[in-house]
Amino acid sequence: MAENKDASTAENCNPSASFRMTVAGIKKKFPRVENVSTSTLSEWMNSCGVDEEQKAGASARDVGKIGKLVLFDVRPLEEYNVSHLPSAIRLDPDVQDMEHVKSVIQEQVEKDGISRTGEDNQPVTAVMYCSVGYRSSAMAGRVYKALCDQHNNTSADNSLTDLKVYNLEGSIFQWANENKPLVDSNDQPTQYVHPYSRLWGLLIDKNRWKWTDSKQ
Repeated sequence: MAENKDASTAENCNPSASFRMTVAGIKKKFPRVENVSTSTLSEWMNSCGVDEEQKAGASARDVGKIGKLVLFDVRPLEEYNVSHLPSAIRLDPDVQDMEHVKSVIQEQVEKDGISRTGEDNQPVTAVMYCSVGYRSSAMAGRVYKALCDQHNNTSADNSLTDLKVYNLEGSIFQWANENKPLVDSNDQPTQYVHPYSRLWGLLIDKNRWKWTDSKQ
């Protein structure tokens, strides 16, 4: 799979140095993809109201800046089912149809009743993540290109022209290493993470490893 391309960075290094090297390599591979840190995403999740209590404590400026926040987990189902960020929507990493991705974002926006027309049109922020960021950066890059093509096509649907797309730097491994919240397939809190492979799993605490039944 794609993340094996940089697998050598996970060998013969201490975990923190290896992680930094891996993230740096991904950024170099996808220079047009903007990254957001785990700490910033955590603030965004609070300001955009993952729950009503959090939303009540957020400033109007923060909510207005981010608009609608949509999280995409760009991993296969077996990885997603072990754990994912709260409210994240799974998106298969092999998806090439960017109109499908945009339609999923639009569905989330409409579900929350957010205006997309006139002066009340609000921005939409999409954050994508995978294990360490390769697959999600690739997906964010494809969405970015699709948005650029849409901007250059005056006859195209411009309903998401104010969509901002980011990759989560370090992705779910970084998020888990910082003990930030994860949920399982039943939306219950969990500390476990699918390690992707035994090699890539070296980037997280082995006590967090959890494979699907088929791989145990």
